[in-house]
Amino acid sequence: CFHYTKHRSSFSNMSKQYTAMDIANYFIHYNNYRRMENGDDLISNNKMQRLLYYAQGTMLALKNKKLFDDDICAFHYGPAVESVYNEFSKYDAGINKRINNDDLVIDDKTASLLEKVYETFGQFSAGKLTEMSQKEKPFIQTAKCQVIDCKKIKKYFKKHYIEREKE
Repeated sequence: CFHYTKHRSSFSNMSKQYTAMDIANYFIHYNNYRRMENGDDLISNNKMQRLLYYAQGTMLALKNKKLFDDDICAFHYGPAVESVYNEFSKYDAGINKRINNDDLVIDDKTASLLEKVYETFGQFSAGKLTEMSQKEKPFIQTAKCQVIDCKKIKKYFKKHYIEREKE
């Protein structure tokens, strides 16, 4: 457990399994686009962790499959993917990284889903996303520094985000 101290690729199917870093790189790329177009702020590492959690939950609830295999753990400040957190821990004020188009491996359908996740949850600050995620059952029901069960994430997201959206 650690402690906290608009281009799309040419792939066209949703069958590829991604890493959490693939998804994080797409969020950075999309954030760079949004910064130029709309003046969005840089994504902090804390916010990235919550976006990964919300993206995984959305995919599980909508498609009944994982977006990435990396574990999401219940850390002190909320759900996090340790490998991604460690990679971006050097960016204090926000992840200011240029993503080459050749490094993007996300297919169009997945990119569309990620952009919806960003539009829905990216509007909130890192602090607000942390507050939200810490009040959700998958996080509450998981011991600190333990892996959050994807079945819990899927069930929660289906009930509280997907089904609610249909109403």
